[in-house]
Amino acid sequence: MGHTPGPWEIRTNPTKYADLFTYDVIGQNDDYGKSGVPFSGKHLAVAMGLDSIEDAHLIAAAPDLYDACRAIADMKIDETTNHAELAVLCIAIARSTIAKANGGE
Repeated sequence: MGHTPGPWEIRTNPTKYADLFTYDVIGQNDDYGKSGVPFSGKHLAVAMGLDSIEDAHLIAAAPDLYDACRAIADMKIDETTNHAELAVLCIAIARSTIAKANGGE
């Protein structure tokens, strides 16, 4: 795995404008606590703009989206596979992951 593992979280930062925020997407920092590493989070992205919270949620959901795709791609299918049950499972995985990308849990 070559990416920062999840979960990724969003930190909200106010700006000088009352209705404008920036959102930092923070991942795990495995070096936290080691000599010279004072930050617990690894800065991954910044979303800025009036509607940027939606972008921040989508970015922060990237590890979950990857894991969902990987789970579906790794499913074993053979002549005994119940395709209806498999479809229901895939839909459930997709819906759960899409909800997370939309800001849900």
